[in-house]
Amino acid sequence: NKGAVLYGIDCERCHGPAANHVAYHQQFPQEKVAKYMVTYSSLNKRQKLDMCGVCHSGNDQLTHKTTFAFKPGDTLAKFLIPSFGINPKEEIDVHGKQNQMLMASACYINSSALDCVSCHNSHESQSQTLMAYSQKCISCHEGTIHSETTLDKTNGISLKENCIDCHMPAQPSKAITFYAGNKKETVPYYLRTHRIAIYKTE
Repeated sequence: NKGAVLYGIDCERCHGPAANHVAYHQQFPQEKVAKYMVTYSSLNKRQKLDMCGVCHSGNDQLTHKTTFAFKPGDTLAKFLIPSFGINPKEEIDVHGKQNQMLMASACYINSSALDCVSCHNSHESQSQTLMAYSQKCISCHEGTIHSETTLDKTNGISLKENCIDCHMPAQPSKAITFYAGNKKETVPYYLRTHRIAIYKTE
């Protein structure tokens, strides 16, 4: 319906244009296998990250052309002009740069399978608990042993319940701050980093 606008993320954002899909299944309603739709599993690792990165790479990059034309399977580099390289030592602001931060993570670099849906289900609107996310970490890091000297036993953290606060801590954004009432000092806006790493301060 060209006279209507669907606000937010619709099916076509992740599965591609659906006109042929709809026409086919109206003609063959008994067919239960989806035709003419891009499936996430059919994309390679970079294509998967690029698809999520359309919205999760920040909105401050120069563009070759509008990302509204991006379709699943496209290369994001054809749309955005990177403002910096992917370098684990390079500081990336925590706000809106989840794509770049994940790509700078050793977990991503050293894994052939890790991508956004390894932790996030795009068909569910509810956030999972820290324990649920931690179980996803443990599925790859089951043999990890933490030295007793690296953890404060009095803080009550169970390693199997919370990997996230130590390895993906909330950090202040350099792009967003708030003023509290009529005070002159700013209040930091904290967001969870997606650069999975060992943070000695945590």
